Amino acid sequence: MTPGGRSTRGERLHIGATHGNIDPQLLDLPRLNLTPLPESAEHTHSHGQKKGLAALSLPAHQRWRRSLNSGQGYQACGWIFDADTIFDTIGLLEWARLAPVARVKGVMRIAEGLVRINRQGLDLHIETQNVAPPDSRIELITESEADWNALQALFVETSFKLRRVCFPPSYTTRNCYD
Repeated sequence: MTPGGRSTRGERLHIGATHGNIDPQLLDLPRLNLTPLPESAEHTHSHGQKKGLAALSLPAHQRWRRSLNSGQGYQACGWIFDADTIFDTIGLLEWARLAPVARVKGVMRIAEGLVRINRQGLDLHIETQNVAPPDSRIELITESEADWNALQALFVETSFKLRRVCFPPSYTTRNCYD
């Protein structure tokens, strides 16, 4: 270690600093070592895997998928829809506003592009963009059990636009919606 907290390891200059304070003249020194720095063992970390609705994907030729999740005292139900599914903006927003749940969050494809929905309690925030997302995703979160089939049936009745949607019989008493 040289005076001023400088040391050399190989050809790379190492400078000691406290709270990011260094001599500004050091920035004017020519760069001598162009060898890339090795990965630091102290900085290695893994990025967490996506969970819940964010981890869902649609297999080829599947138009939609529903996922149930629970944890930390909450129950959640989410749906993912393919890029060909277009939602009715007004119906979708009314359903999101009135759904008897604690939270609604989603990014949905509409005729004008996309609408982001984020509702917590009675506080509803929406944002529209003229760029369509690669798919549509929406999730409902509640602190207690919910009738997901009834919420899904109401969602389909109020939110879909210009296409017939059919769900497996196990999800709702009515299979197809116009």
